Amino acid sequence: MSSSPSAAAIPPSVIGHRPFTLFWCARTATALAFQMFGVAVGWQVYALTGSPLYLGLVVKVAIL
Repeated sequence: MSSSPSAAAIPPSVIGHRPFTLFWCARTATALAFQMFGVAVGWQVYALTGSPLYLGLVVKVAIL
């Protein structure tokens, strides 16, 4: 009996499944876009008000 696993015992990789790869890329890009949007809104609120309190309120509401 050999110690190496047979080809049937190795599960197929999901990376080779094109729809999953596209889905994963879209989810990653969406998460990055939401982070960028949150930073932009916070930056704008702080630039307009100059108040850390308002910035904190915007960040708190964005988390909820």
